[in-house]
Amino acid sequence: MAAFVTFAVGIAMVRGYIVLSVSVTIVMILILSTKPKLHDCVKTIEPSELYYGIIFLIISAVMLPCYLIVVMTNALVKEGIFTFFIGTRKAWNLLTMCGIIVAGGVLGILFF
Repeated sequence: MAAFVTFAVGIAMVRGYIVLSVSVTIVMILILSTKPKLHDCVKTIEPSELYYGIIFLIISAVMLPCYLIVVMTNALVKEGIFTFFIGTRKAWNLLTMCGIIVAGGVLGILFF
């Protein structure tokens, strides 16, 4: 992995992304210098902690797009574009229903 990052940094440097290349190089040096400590930390993680961490990441990956949809819908409702076609109350009911369906599906897949 470090070899691939080094190769990508070299390409970025040649293309003129000097600040990005230096930043990635510094982060890579920091990560590689703490490699033994990170391995010791990973050895202490229990399987249940890893399982719940993965569930948290999955839920976050589902909820963030839902949040962005809410923000965009809110902007459209305020602008009147969405409400012109279906009305404000129906727009929020539709959004709430979609959110409940998505959340129920994710919870059903994860826990049942």
